[in-house]
Amino acid sequence: HLDEATRFGYGFRASMGDPLFVEGMDEYQAEILNATTAANVRHLISDTHTLNVSAYDPRGLEIKNTPGTSQVVTADSSGMAISLTTTVNLLFGSQLIVPSTGVIMNNEMNDFSIPGTKNAFGLDPSESNFVRPGKRPMSSISCTIAENPDGSLYFVTGSAGGSRIITATLQTLWHVLDQNMTAAEALAAPRLHDQLSPNYVSFEYAYDNQTVAYMKSLGHNVTWVAPGQSTAQCLRVLSNGTFDVASEPRQLNSGAYAV
Repeated sequence: HLDEATRFGYGFRASMGDPLFVEGMDEYQAEILNATTAANVRHLISDTHTLNVSAYDPRGLEIKNTPGTSQVVTADSSGMAISLTTTVNLLFGSQLIVPSTGVIMNNEMNDFSIPGTKNAFGLDPSESNFVRPGKRPMSSISCTIAENPDGSLYFVTGSAGGSRIITATLQTLWHVLDQNMTAAEALAAPRLHDQLSPNYVSFEYAYDNQTVAYMKSLGHNVTWVAPGQSTAQCLRVLSNGTFDVASEPRQLNSGAYAV
């Protein structure tokens, strides 16, 4: 169900763009977040089979992949918290450096879709994400802060990893909020990723063979990947006010949290 939910999520995402430029985007976002849409999606998720790509993304639009990102989470004793994702977009951005500062120039313009040009997977560009003056391109950045019912801070997370940011953040939230894992356990758990296009689900090597075999039986195309395709950070506030904090175990020297 987790994988099927992400496939629908990426299908919804393919039609999104800067709401200041794309007419009806505020209404579209409200629609995909309401309880009726959630119930409809749950109804479409089957225990016995997956669906054709067109069922999730009927327009067949491209989904961009953008590595070259870092994630930081931080909090203090007063409950103030920050989840920050910073990126130059692709690896080493535009591959240009400012000699006087050492700053690497980004290539965020690559996040826009290019009219008339299919992406590497043969999918059509998304009109909602065409470049316009002053427009913001689509991003996978998913900084998340979760609060207790009384509004106090409970959990802070986020991830780097291009299009894998969304699934890494989602799984970290799921492990902590629904499975009551510690921060370290949530980050160490093996991850899957399915962005609908290309049409396969990838599993980290630590995933058990039985789960992967079951996914195959549902009709999924599966593949294995080495860990480290996404790198998350998280911080949890325990009931006694102390912090449970962890950094990405797949990444050496990943001390990207502060308390």
